[in-house]
Amino acid sequence: MDTIKIFIASFAALALGIGLPVSILSMVGDSASEEPVAAHAPSHNEHAAGENYLKAALESTVRARGLAMAHLQEQLDHGKALYQNCFVCHGAQGEGNLVLKSPALAAQESWYILSQLQKYKNGVRGKHPEDLEGMMMAPLVALLPQTSDMEAVSTYLSSLPFQKIPAQLSGADMDAGKALYVACAACHSATGLGNPDLKSPAIAGQADWYVVSQLKKFKGGIRGYHADDVEGKQMVPMMALLPDEQAMVNVATYIHSLR
Repeated sequence: MDTIKIFIASFAALALGIGLPVSILSMVGDSASEEPVAAHAPSHNEHAAGENYLKAALESTVRARGLAMAHLQEQLDHGKALYQNCFVCHGAQGEGNLVLKSPALAAQESWYILSQLQKYKNGVRGKHPEDLEGMMMAPLVALLPQTSDMEAVSTYLSSLPFQKIPAQLSGADMDAGKALYVACAACHSATGLGNPDLKSPAIAGQADWYVVSQLKKFKGGIRGYHADDVEGKQMVPMMALLPDEQAMVNVATYIHSLR
């Protein structure tokens, strides 16, 4: 009978895209230690019990999925409300603003946005006296007092559709940029969509002018200087591969073309 229950629960879990409850997993462990028994045709009562168990398992998982979706919607609504303090600089659709030197954030991974908000909040980013844009950003994070607030606005931005930004830079050598990007792909991936395991953000399609501005900050020790900015410090030595602004323009133009 336990085998039937495990099979039914497994089927329900797979159908609904969830994990098995701990209680079911423990049954699997218990069943593995039991002596094998002779197979027999399930009785009418066993069939009925199995159907009831399936119904209960499905109802339970549907309720769990519903609660998860409700929580996500609440988080999105909360994030959207909080974003009203951000869109003046970053755009109503998260498309960024060249005049204010604010990057596009739409469709960026929520984990990366959250990590950067936390860095601003903890003084790891936006404190260097030459980082004018960062210094403008740092006090605004005070409008997100709770971690849940930062998570909500990060989730909301991640849910927005990607905004293709027109290229602003000229005079780039696309082939040279592609060749330079080979070194970047090790962390940011060949497609430029990032790698969460390496804590490397998606950069494909990002505004070319913004990419160059950040590369200059890394190269000049304006970003990635703080001892607690582990990921930023990893970027600094990579700047040796970009000896001048032309190289930065080349790779930034290629990155912009990836999406």
